[in-house]
Amino acid sequence: MRWFHGPPKTPVAPADACAPSAIQLSSVVAVAVALIMLLIAIRSQATRQSISGRRGEVLSCILARRSVFPRHYVERDISAEIVQGLLDAAMWAPYHGSRPPWRFVVLGKEAMVAMQRLTLDFYDANWRTTGWADGKRGTDADYRKWRTMTEDEINGRWGPVSYMIGIVAQRQAGSKRLPMHEEIAATACAVQNMHIQAASVPGVACYWSSWHDAVRDSEAMRRFLSMGSEDACLGFFIVAACSLSLKDSRQREPSSHNAVDWRA
Repeated sequence: MRWFHGPPKTPVAPADACAPSAIQLSSVVAVAVALIMLLIAIRSQATRQSISGRRGEVLSCILARRSVFPRHYVERDISAEIVQGLLDAAMWAPYHGSRPPWRFVVLGKEAMVAMQRLTLDFYDANWRTTGWADGKRGTDADYRKWRTMTEDEINGRWGPVSYMIGIVAQRQAGSKRLPMHEEIAATACAVQNMHIQAASVPGVACYWSSWHDAVRDSEAMRRFLSMGSEDACLGFFIVAACSLSLKDSRQREPSSHNAVDWRA
């Protein structure tokens, strides 16, 4: 078949037969609005759940934070990348002034041994006046017994440790001189951030050692850690490895672990 005058035209319905009525338009708009409101509600609920989930994750890390002591350490190196993650967490602790007061000195294997040798040298020269450890005093035989034990700990108790991080509270890090107790509190918050971050990495074992009192506060330690004349060494944050199956035997009870006084 040939079409000399083009294909046959399809009949066209009257214009008013195809145009939607006002009722149809309003129904479509109502459905569209309802769908939009439903999507907004779903998204809002998802956001609330996400916030709640994040809070749960933070709380779970806080609950998982624990001090793991040398008797539980195993021979496995903790990487510098993990330690950097701890330090990154410390950076977000609260503080007053223009700059944070904390300063960390990360000691690797050789530096840890050097710090412990410095500890022994200090007490060899000063034990009769300062005592040793946490101020214990006694006879020459008592000191020699403690010294032998402490020297053995360099490769024994502390042998598996990957890093000791010197914790220093700077007296004045920025332009404003703040009360020292505030600088120490801010530094403690930074250490707590490190400890919480460590709890998120399976097999990482940490605790905050105050170290031996007299040498920690000595001029020798000040020089070793390159501290300012008014800075304070608050001890060392120990970073080591532990078994993934290490049991958590801690307990917390509000009656004994949370002294709270509510007042209207």
